[in-house]
Amino acid sequence: MPKKLLLLLLLLIVSSAGALQAEKLIDFAARLPSSDNAGFKAAKVRDLSVHNTSSKGQWPTGMCPSFSFIAGVEAAYTRKYCSNPNSSFYKAGYCDRYVAYKAANPPAFHMAKLENFHAFEQYKALNLSELYYVDRVKTSMTTSASANHETSTIVCGEEGVTRALRGPASLMLSDIRLPEEQYAVFVQDPAFYPSAQLALFGDEHCDACTKSPTQAQLDNYEFSEKKFDFLSVDEKPVHRAFIPVDARRNARFGVADMVFADDSALANKIDFYEKCIYSGFEVIVEGAIPGHSMLLIGYDRDRKKLLYKDHYERFKEVDYDVTAGLSSGFQIIIEPASDWTSPSTEEMWLGAWDTWVDGQYGKLVIRRSRLAGNVKYTSDDLFNKEIPELSTTAWARVGTFYEDNSSVRRIVYGRLNGSGGDRMQLIVDFDHPEPPPPSVEISGTPAGQLFEMRVFDSGPGAGMYATGTTTKGGVAYGVLMKRPGEDPLGLIPLSPDNAFFTDKWEGTFLLHTDGGGEGVLTLNSQDDFKTVKGTYKAIGGTTASQVTGTVENHHLTLTVNAAAVYGLNLYFHTADKRLVTGRKTIVGLSNAVFGYRTSGETHYQTRLFFPYFDIGANSFNGFAVSNYSDSLGILKFTAYTKAGVEATAPQNPAVRMLSSGHQTALLADEIFGANPSKDTTVWVELTSDSSQVGAFSQYGDGVQLDGAVPWSAPAKNLYFSRIYQGQGAFRGKTADTILTLANPNSTITQVQCEMINVDGKTMGLSQPYTIGPFKVLQRSVSQFFGENPGVIAGAYLRVRVTLGEGIVGAAVIRLTQANTTFCLNALVPESDSNVLYSAQIAKVDSYFTFLRLINTSDETRNVTIRGINDSGTSLGIPKTLELLPGGLYHGYVDVTLSTSTSATYVGSLKVEADGPGVVGDVVFGDPLNCKYVAALALQDKPFKKAVFNHVANGGGFFTGIAVYNPGSGPASVTISVYSKTGALVGKKNQILAAGQRMSQLVAELVPASASQLGGYVLVEATEGVVAQELFASDSLAFLSSVPPTVIE
Repeated sequence: MPKKLLLLLLLLIVSSAGALQAEKLIDFAARLPSSDNAGFKAAKVRDLSVHNTSSKGQWPTGMCPSFSFIAGVEAAYTRKYCSNPNSSFYKAGYCDRYVAYKAANPPAFHMAKLENFHAFEQYKALNLSELYYVDRVKTSMTTSASANHETSTIVCGEEGVTRALRGPASLMLSDIRLPEEQYAVFVQDPAFYPSAQLALFGDEHCDACTKSPTQAQLDNYEFSEKKFDFLSVDEKPVHRAFIPVDARRNARFGVADMVFADDSALANKIDFYEKCIYSGFEVIVEGAIPGHSMLLIGYDRDRKKLLYKDHYERFKEVDYDVTAGLSSGFQIIIEPASDWTSPSTEEMWLGAWDTWVDGQYGKLVIRRSRLAGNVKYTSDDLFNKEIPELSTTAWARVGTFYEDNSSVRRIVYGRLNGSGGDRMQLIVDFDHPEPPPPSVEISGTPAGQLFEMRVFDSGPGAGMYATGTTTKGGVAYGVLMKRPGEDPLGLIPLSPDNAFFTDKWEGTFLLHTDGGGEGVLTLNSQDDFKTVKGTYKAIGGTTASQVTGTVENHHLTLTVNAAAVYGLNLYFHTADKRLVTGRKTIVGLSNAVFGYRTSGETHYQTRLFFPYFDIGANSFNGFAVSNYSDSLGILKFTAYTKAGVEATAPQNPAVRMLSSGHQTALLADEIFGANPSKDTTVWVELTSDSSQVGAFSQYGDGVQLDGAVPWSAPAKNLYFSRIYQGQGAFRGKTADTILTLANPNSTITQVQCEMINVDGKTMGLSQPYTIGPFKVLQRSVSQFFGENPGVIAGAYLRVRVTLGEGIVGAAVIRLTQANTTFCLNALVPESDSNVLYSAQIAKVDSYFTFLRLINTSDETRNVTIRGINDSGTSLGIPKTLELLPGGLYHGYVDVTLSTSTSATYVGSLKVEADGPGVVGDVVFGDPLNCKYVAALALQDKPFKKAVFNHVANGGGFFTGIAVYNPGSGPASVTISVYSKTGALVGKKNQILAAGQRMSQLVAELVPASASQLGGYVLVEATEGVVAQELFASDSLAFLSSVPPTVIE
């Protein structure tokens, strides 16, 4: 058929056009070849499988139009970018499947064969969220006057929805963007929808709607971060929100140009579909087979077969006649949105917000950002025409404001006003209750109170916070919006206040700026707060900028004289003691800002001390820190020299921010900008304004490697339990023990050090030391006493503080012949501890376990040592012994428990004394050559919640965990692995009977963590347990064992 004749047979309708729009069908047809085109006539078979992602399963819902449309969007991105290896899309890995398919070059219709349904699905490709698409489309529309709710919901469609508008048209009208599937996973649990429908509407099928929820109840479900449990397709429990806020923060993929049509405009459907496929355009066909929509991706003219990507994990062949007789409409994605590299700020506005207006609380729900598309159009109005983008300058009904978290509802109008999405104007009508639906087109400006808001659109606060102003009685006030339950920047609990005085502007403020900038603003006034002066220093910055400004009651206008001068406009919330909000403006560009007033210097709730720092020429020192609080943590690392002054480094002290739930693992060079121990011995202090941070350090040269947890307080009686020095000192290997004593106090400390032999008697080696404020003493035992002590094979060192507030200390034992290092913090006796535990002992071909106990009390202690196997029964014969004051016991577990020398076993250890003061440790490792050795202090207090602060799986490393239940009853233990950004990777629950133990690799407990480097492990138990974590290289070139940070 000639091209001109084809165009005449198409329905011709002209409509208005916008910046983003769908094409008229006639314009699209001009892109296609004529029927007598030689190339088209010769192309009897075409298959676009190369553009397509793997088929996904739509069950248990009937959402085939949505799955087909999303498949079309995914294919359009692949079509546009994957032929260019230099494109950002290609470099992001979204073209891996495309590349593999091209390389394999399978025959046409290859994917339609049953055995090939899942071919190439192991390769990465763009995978968008159908759940987000359906939910977003439904909540962008309004309902009828007979409905109880302003929007419909994916769970249960509303009765009386008026002026039906299909999803693709709604997407185009509102420029909706979509996240990847990982951010809003499709709910494939068959029980989820009926159970949610029953809970919300009182009817499993939404037919009777006998229990119609209130608007607030529907909002609490639809826009909640509450976690819902359901089953995934592999029947493993999944824990996530329905539409998580994170999905709105990462919605970036969309459509720039498409065709939205019905088949009445086509003279010959099959001819048209063939030309689309020939020209490289997939077609979303409604009614491809009876009652089902699919994505058309190929044709075979001679066999009269069409190839479809179906949504039941398959590809499907369909006869020409079936589709020709049934199809009723179609869509074609011509161009995907090209700005996919940045998330849509418009999508970030949607959902629930905790809102403070000058310190007064309310709850805001934003359901849409533009006019409800079905107010203006139906699908019939848009078929075969251009679809203009809905205005961003016209006011629209966008949401509801709940006053003071009550049931009092106010209507909210809004518009983006051409801002590009980062700014939104809202009007709340506080004078009238919210009217019923539907939304209507609004002429002019609605009545109510105006809010000028700006959302955080980048950095960790993106989509989580928005700030702005509102005016009451001619006076501007600050406004803050924050996501419920989400607080990556650590907004402190608000502090209500009854009055505001301008002297609140004096002091120190911690400010958070959109984009991730944090800093400390310090202000003072010399003229009764008409003006202020001060400084602003970015967190981690090296210099402070001078600040000047003027005060108008609760409004402050500042100029920051940095390298690029900028302004700060801040509003103190008069009903709060500390909260400030506003904006930062530089070169005409503004960013949202919020913060709070602190009491002068930041108050540190945590002080942690790392006394040992490896100063070898080829050594490294690493620090892992977890923030398991629900707010941002400020971390301050300070390296002190042996002279008690801050070590020379570009960033010392180094201040870093660690978001709620996040973990960081950094080398000292990364923290301080250079090695702080280049020319001197150092120790490191870590302080934080959060009481809920955990940490540990590792050091070595990559071959000799071990680590330790930090000290949380200095002590006055310390026991270095293992001293090995000289030839053959440890299992026949030459050893060197390096002792470190650090004084973390601002006053002088004096200590007396005394070496005690394995028989519990002094060796005549005694040495006093004076350690100045913040100074550190680090020496080999061969130099510690001013004389060569000779060979020491297992003595211990007692250190007593005779003046001062206490010290911290560690011992590092190097086995030079075996190229092995292991370390132990000095042991400190607990006054109320009579029982000690080890979650792990082993006597196998590849491990020995060596126990040591010291009686630090002034009384003789009767001690019983018990071994317990994994099932909780006795291991060997319990050993009872008498420890004199200062006495020591040491022995291998097979000797201690009187087991056969040929027996092999693993288990736990329990040490009971008839009074406090007994401390101890275990050393375990390679029994042949000491190739790998690690040590761990015995634990004295079972816990119910604790954190292991690092995960090292992959890259040549593995991580293991042992958990022991020493109680008399069962304990339910949950081990949860989190990524370094706080995302739950997976978890494992296990019941441990009394005395029972579990010991596994983390990658076995949570397979999804198999290649994870970074992150942390949370252990929770219903009864007290003890646990330890082990790191090692796959080749067992090194071994390191650490205890957890106990939370409760």
